[in-house]
Amino acid sequence: MQNKDYPKLRSCPFCGGKAVLKIWIGPSIPESKVSCEKCFASSAFFIKDSEAVEAWNTRTEVKDDE
Repeated sequence: MQNKDYPKLRSCPFCGGKAVLKIWIGPSIPESKVSCEKCFASSAFFIKDSEAVEAWNTRTEVKDDE
């Protein structure tokens, strides 16, 4: 579930699918990542939820040269 204080997650840069914030409670610390529900692309794991959201939303847009 996405916290309301975070920016809205952008759609997947690969397939346009819906992105979701996932949180794992590990043996030592919780970890978060964002992943696509359609193609399963994902960000790296982060300790802070907000860093996972920022990493997902910060990316280079690809333009066709045609």
